[in-house]
Amino acid sequence: MNTREFIASMAEQNLLPMEELAKMQRHLTPEQLESTPNTLARELIRRGKITRFQAVQIIQGHSRSLTFGEYLVLDKIGEGAMGQVYKAEHRRMKRIVALKVLPSQATSSEVHVNRFYKEVELAARLAHPNIVTAYDAGESRGLHYLVMEYVEGGTLSDHIKAHGPLTVDQAMNCVLQAARGLDYAHGEGIIHRDIKPANLMVNPRGVVKILDLGLARVEHSLSVPLAAGCTELTTSGQVLGTVDYMAPEQSYDSRTADHRSDIYSLGCTLYRLLIGHSPYAGETMMQKMIAHREQPVPALRAQRGDVPPALDLFYQRMIAKLPDHRPQSMREVVHALESLMAGTSEAESTVTHIEIPAPDDDGLDSFLQRIAGSSGIGKAASNTETVMSGGSNTFRSPPSSITVARLRRKRTQAAAGWLIAAAAGAAIMLGLGSWLSGRAQRDAEKTPVETKSAQKKTPKSPARAVKRRRPIGG
Repeated sequence: MNTREFIASMAEQNLLPMEELAKMQRHLTPEQLESTPNTLARELIRRGKITRFQAVQIIQGHSRSLTFGEYLVLDKIGEGAMGQVYKAEHRRMKRIVALKVLPSQATSSEVHVNRFYKEVELAARLAHPNIVTAYDAGESRGLHYLVMEYVEGGTLSDHIKAHGPLTVDQAMNCVLQAARGLDYAHGEGIIHRDIKPANLMVNPRGVVKILDLGLARVEHSLSVPLAAGCTELTTSGQVLGTVDYMAPEQSYDSRTADHRSDIYSLGCTLYRLLIGHSPYAGETMMQKMIAHREQPVPALRAQRGDVPPALDLFYQRMIAKLPDHRPQSMREVVHALESLMAGTSEAESTVTHIEIPAPDDDGLDSFLQRIAGSSGIGKAASNTETVMSGGSNTFRSPPSSITVARLRRKRTQAAAGWLIAAAAGAAIMLGLGSWLSGRAQRDAEKTPVETKSAQKKTPKSPARAVKRRRPIGG
């Protein structure tokens, strides 16, 4: 590409006003117009007329990819399995946005496209300070895109990688903000299903914003071919989420995930923010899934001594194996964290004395069986369960360290009670023995007359008395 073609491409995409482009071309010599556009591009970047990303795209012949409807792409933010994310500007409103372009294979069918826009409609009605707002969605040259609020800053995952774990106050503040956003979304009937530090943005003012709320399951389902006649957003056997933060029931079947699954993921996120890594380790996805189901809940204070005991207890309740043992609403999580941060007596009553029930040996197994029965998974679910447990149909959930400590205290108290009872019994027996010994000595000192007189007063034996009784009914 020469400089003349470079200017023509900018004119085609309306990157600069036509008058300015025409003036620019008049001031260039024929030799400059036929030379490479590098010098002109560097000058335009220096003046702030175009961005470096735009210049590279034009020189490489990809200028058409810089426009999506009324949006002009300024820079590339990131890329993942579900497409690219760009920083863009609305031409008329001059508003900076984040523009996510879905890959063509993800929206190759009419069913996929209709389903995508249905979920975009749900996400667009969410308006909360801690949720990234979805502004718009559209199609350009066969590519479907979603327009979202642009957040200056980075994700909590990026922050931890660069600076290490957060302070206790910082971590609690971030999780509390996320809980407020999720509480609002749950009230609107939307479950995220993929809460993790990488989906929590934080701007320079410290405001946490939840990414892709309402779109997580849509983007996953768009990448999975639909079975014939299937209209569900997720189908049996699909796993949606990130295994490092996924609730046990969610790894079994994504359709069973509810608001308590988001609570579990948020608890795992709190652990990552404070400790620097996820709660459960494993070399493979399968090992991590089994760890979430079977390994004891790791205590925060075992890794970090400055974590308040009340916060540790509540976190362990958030990532309980069974959904019924977790807080039953995100509103409860918000209230508990607010009380902890305020340091009031309410925090003590809300968090310190929480009972974390230890599930029965077959507690998680029976829960998963109820899921299988209610979701109609049937035999396929049983096969999945066998594989996930490494050949065993039982998912056992060991009691937490808090429960073990409680059992030990009860056993110690019981042993102390038995010792006290034994000591009291020995004292009674000793006193009784002394009394009997003294009586025998007094009897031995009595005279023969007294003894004979006592013998005369001795009643007749019970055996004789029985023989003289009249028969019953006689």
